[in-house]
Amino acid sequence: RSTNGTLVAGIGNGTAGNGTNQLSCPLGIYVDQSMALYIADARNGRIQKWLSGASTGTTVGGANGQI
Repeated sequence: RSTNGTLVAGIGNGTAGNGTNQLSCPLGIYVDQSMALYIADARNGRIQKWLSGASTGTTVGGANGQI
């Protein structure tokens, strides 16, 4: 386990949740050409988009808790 790294999504305290700065059971990640991250947030049934340097994500997919 590495002790070095840079937090790029989430709040980094180990607490899962459904806030715009939280993830719960992230299962997949995609990085586009502009370096935006798209994260499949399974327990929240959504796709979160995180722009470079952002402190919160934006829900871009998922409805009624299903993705």
